[in-house]
Amino acid sequence: MEAGEPTALHPSRQAWVHTFLGDAFSAYGDLRRALDAYHASLAIAERLAAADPSNATWQRDVFVSHAKLGRIEQLRQNAIEADLHLERAETIIRQLLGRDPANLRWQQDLAWLEQQRGQ
Repeated sequence: MEAGEPTALHPSRQAWVHTFLGDAFSAYGDLRRALDAYHASLAIAERLAAADPSNATWQRDVFVSHAKLGRIEQLRQNAIEADLHLERAETIIRQLLGRDPANLRWQQDLAWLEQQRGQ
């Protein structure tokens, strides 16, 4: 294992390591590397969510990845890709809210997403 590689972690933690890397790259303006990190996170999160669709945490991880990818694509002025990711994120968070409408975190996620989408 190479230093800095999250391969020894549980896959859900690997996804979050990639998310945190994406956040760091984004903060420093390296949108290409942020995009790559968020795509790596999404791939792991989607695999986990598909393996256990009842796991709301893993479903939310997919939401987070799509939301962050959408935001990066907005910053890159790639409206089509941004809309695709943000629409997918909205579908996921609305499904989660359908399971638990009182979940404050998911309500906040939806509010943030609507702000990003200009709704």
